[in-house]
Amino acid sequence: MATTGVLAPAKDASFPRNDGEWLVQKKLGLVDLHRPKAIEWMKLPDEAALPLLLVGWAGDAGDTFTFAARPKLESQAVQYFAANTVTGVIRPETDRKKDIMSSRPAGLPEKAQLIGRDAKGIVWSEQTAQGLFVRASARNGKAVTLLELNRHLAAVETGRTFEFDYLSGHGEPLKAAVLLPPGYKGGRVPVITWGYAVATVPSWSDYSLDLYMPGIYNLHLYAAQGFAILLPSIPLKRDGKQDPLTELALDVDPAVDRLVELGIADRTRVGFMGQSFGGYTALGLATQSHRFNAIVAIAPISDLRAYYGAFDPTARGYDLDEQDKSDNVVIAELTSPAAQGPPYAKGEFYQRNSPLSFVDQVNAPVLLIHGDLDIRGTTYQSEAFYTGLWRQGKTARILRYGGENHSLAGSPATVRSVVSEICEWFHKYLSPGSAR
Repeated sequence: MATTGVLAPAKDASFPRNDGEWLVQKKLGLVDLHRPKAIEWMKLPDEAALPLLLVGWAGDAGDTFTFAARPKLESQAVQYFAANTVTGVIRPETDRKKDIMSSRPAGLPEKAQLIGRDAKGIVWSEQTAQGLFVRASARNGKAVTLLELNRHLAAVETGRTFEFDYLSGHGEPLKAAVLLPPGYKGGRVPVITWGYAVATVPSWSDYSLDLYMPGIYNLHLYAAQGFAILLPSIPLKRDGKQDPLTELALDVDPAVDRLVELGIADRTRVGFMGQSFGGYTALGLATQSHRFNAIVAIAPISDLRAYYGAFDPTARGYDLDEQDKSDNVVIAELTSPAAQGPPYAKGEFYQRNSPLSFVDQVNAPVLLIHGDLDIRGTTYQSEAFYTGLWRQGKTARILRYGGENHSLAGSPATVRSVVSEICEWFHKYLSPGSAR
């Protein structure tokens, strides 16, 4: 299955999903690796005009494979088809009830990650506090360990985690999670709040508190510095009717207040940190809340209009141009911030939900971190916000990493630098008696 181009949206038509696979034109072809020759492109029926992905081989003969497709760009439902490599016949799979690629095979442990499977069994990985293990199912039904890594983790002390209930500013029941510093004995400690608008506990905490979370996103690194980590729920609606900027504090501030009531947080030593739309969340809270004494925004979005139209800088020089490679248009309209339309139709929404519009309301020190090859928001997003703070004489620092993308994980040196800068920032402004 080969990508051949970008599907241009129809005027005023909505996008089906925020998924790059749904925005490109693909062709389905066959090639014999034993007798190499030109690819034989398959003729697809109208109902499978836009193939999405290959699912796998079907049947015992080994000459039929299945794939997912849809008839039109705006089609939201996925249909499955079986293609015979000998006859070229393609038929719908009417009996398929769900995507087998997302189903868990029998025998796979609850928190294991599937690596591969065939008719003989499955191979998976398990990440535990004792190390990482790659295992396979054996014919006798028992698991065979193929590889062991990171066994040193068994000797590393980690902090205790727990959840608590709280009410949002709207009175909605929500949950928050906390990672305590290793060896915590009680009392108030500085707190780093890690949040991402639309993410909710427990799924948010299950993901973020993974001991194997890579690089700057491993929250255990910051807990080991003596910080408690707070993960609130931020259940924003994606209907274009709710202003995400003003909703942020209504979901996050009560979680901070509850942690203070529990005797863990010191109200004068609470920070917020986020990346990507979490960076947007960080800057949004910097403008809308006064609970936070320090802010770290990693790869943030501050100006939604500029974010909507930004090209993909990593696509320069390729046949598909920089605009075609960018997913920002779809993301902005459907998910973050879910404007349900472009800026020329929803201009006021983009304006009033951009943190940059309210940069004059920031009181906490702000650290901005950005890569110059960010595929979501260009460095302008951090530069513009920094300039707004600089113009007012407010405390801010901006770090720009050359060659780094949206995740800022391109090199070990970058990871070490970013973690060091974040810890230094929070130690400086969340220490007892620190001045903003």
